[in-house]
Amino acid sequence: MAITAPKLSRKKTARQTTQATSSSLAILGERWQQLPSRDQLALVLLGLFLLAVAGGYGGYKLHQSANEQQANYNQAIDEFFWLRGQAGNLSDSTDANVQPLPERLNQQLARAGVQSLQVLPAGEAVQISFTHDNQAVISNSLGSLVDSGLSLTQLNMTQNPKTGVITVQATVSE
Repeated sequence: MAITAPKLSRKKTARQTTQATSSSLAILGERWQQLPSRDQLALVLLGLFLLAVAGGYGGYKLHQSANEQQANYNQAIDEFFWLRGQAGNLSDSTDANVQPLPERLNQQLARAGVQSLQVLPAGEAVQISFTHDNQAVISNSLGSLVDSGLSLTQLNMTQNPKTGVITVQATVSE
């Protein structure tokens, strides 16, 4: 016949935990009352100082983290707008440099809304001439040429006062 020891439970009940806490607080209160008032004041000031240091350090770390996040946000915004600004420099076809310049000009200006384009080769450059009644379309079309890496020289724009049609003449080179 084997003798077994009773199992000891290490779990404390809520009542035992409450009693232990209240007895610890009672002992602490008694010890506090036994201290001279000068020591009590010193401990209160030390506690307040440690609380202020801990709170100040927490605030400093929070502020430092906020500054870091703001810098990351600003960098992401700057990169976004830089990428957006570079969108016009991207080529939409890999054979853009293989095409002759007059064909590239016809395609780019047709995409920009120019219909009546005349292209005349002039040595290394190309002379273009077209008319349109909308200044915004003309600006966008010329801007797309510059954004694609082409150079505009000898730009001449005249507007017919009666019809309002704008005639554009320019020399374009790579």
